[in-house]
This record gives sequence, structure tokens and C-alpha cells, in this order.
Amino acid sequence: MTFTKRSVLLVTATALTLAAAPVVSAFQAPTKTKKAAATAKADAAAKVEVVGLSLEKAPAGQQAGPTIRFGQMITDGTSVTLLVTHPSKTIIGLDAKKSRLTSFADDKKANLLKAKPRSKNQGAVFNIGGDDGSPLKAENQPGGHSCLIKVVGPTLPAPGASKITLKGNLVLSCAASEMTVEHKNVALTNGTKINAGTIHMTVIAGPRGAGFALEMDQPLSAIKSIAFFDADGKELKSRSNGTSSYTVGNMTRTSQSYSLDKPVAKATIRVTYFDSESLSVPIDLTVGVGL
Repeated sequence: MTFTKRSVLLVTATALTLAAAPVVSAFQAPTKTKKAAATAKADAAAKVEVVGLSLEKAPAGQQAGPTIRFGQMITDGTSVTLLVTHPSKTIIGLDAKKSRLTSFADDKKANLLKAKPRSKNQGAVFNIGGDDGSPLKAENQPGGHSCLIKVVGPTLPAPGASKITLKGNLVLSCAASEMTVEHKNVALTNGTKINAGTIHMTVIAGPRGAGFALEMDQPLSAIKSIAFFDADGKELKSRSNGTSSYTVGNMTRTSQSYSLDKPVAKATIRVTYFDSESLSVPIDLTVGVGL
């Protein structure tokens, strides 16, 4: 199996503006801690490479659709995995709504994004999980400077095909300026909600007062630091007890659990987070399937 790559260019676009209702009661207005970095017109340091290719077909006599094979969930069709890397920018995640895939086809002109009609005798096919049907899936990598993008199509290459072409434009959200917001007298009880800019956070209380977690709707890389203070303004020493993350479709939920050096019912929470800028990544790739 061989991978060949054509031109890949990374261009920084204008800053993202994500709509969210402002939080006004008992919260202080966000305060900038430093100016946003200048928007770059082009960035030769960015790199996109193919790191995976998968072709899956249901065995004869079995209906198509997600199934378990060798202990893994398998979806029929074609997928190509890309690794997007930038050595100095922190990647928060993929903006799936702004990203576009204009072509995912083989050299026999088979459209890999178009599902073939199902047999009338196939029976019911159930989708497993909360997949939203998007052909683009994303997963951040450790360190924050790279992101895996999986391009998924429901169709296999045509017989005799030897290459797959992939064209489109990926839009990534990256950390730009730092912002700080302080929430006064936050009840550390299950279900309490706070915002840090466009990041929505929920307190998840542990059993019998054994710490708590902050769950959010963005990757942990969107947060620089979180500090806790008592009613007298003294910082409470905190210890992270672990993190977790799960993705359903293009929705990501992450959480980080904490324990404080003394039990308190309420605390002031200071969150320093990253405002974001948008990176536009045009892709034009050719992948040899090796068949």
C-alpha cells in the first residue's frame, strides 16, 4: 500500500466568533490577559499527512451497517485518516460546520460519499451511537499541536480502482488570545452551570462529597488553567483526579475531576481559557489503495 500526497496549504483565516448567551448574574466580565496574536497569511510550518486507509465490506450473507468484528466497531465503506500538525499552534478542534469536503472519489470516478441503494431483502439496519452523518470526524492528539481527521464514505472503490482523491477545506479552531473569567460563589453541587466565553461547563458532584468534576462541551485544550478560592479570597489547593473525554458524531464532551484541600459548599472559580482563531486547511490529496 502506498501513499502519495499532492499540494497541501495551510492559511490562517479570521478569528472565529462563536455565539453564546452572555452570563451576567453574579459573574464578572471576561478580562483579557494578553493581546491576540496577529493573523498569519500563510504558514509553511503546518503539515498534513495520510496516516491511515481502511476499506470494509460486509461478508456475503450479512447485512451492511455498523457491526462488531474482532472486538471493534466496524462501519462498511472507505475511510482515510489525516494527521494535521502545527509545531507552535494549539489546536482546539475541528469546526465541522465550516469545513467542506468537495470530492472523495476513486480514479474510476466512483463517488465514495454516495451510499449504494440497499437491497429490499436486507431487512432493518440500525445505526449504533450518535453519529450525525458527517463525513469528517476529529480527534485531538496529546500535546495539543496535532489533530487526527478521519474522512468517512459509505462506499468502496470500484473494482480495478488504484487511487483515491480527496479534496476540500478543513477549518480548525486554534488557541489565540487568553481570556479570564471569574465566577463568584459557585455551588459545587451536581448540575451547576457556568460559562467561560463560549465554553459551557457543568459541575458533576462526586459520590458522598468525594470531589467533583467540571464537564465541558469543548476539548480540555481550550482551557489554560482553573483555580478555586474560598469565601475570603484565599486560593484553595486543588488536585486533579483524572480526565475523561468522549465524542458522539462531532460533539465532544470532556471532564476533569478535582479534589480540594478543604471541603467547601461554594467556591469562586477562576477560568483562564483561550479565545480562538480559525485555520483554513485546503487539502488536495491522492492516496494509492494498492489494489
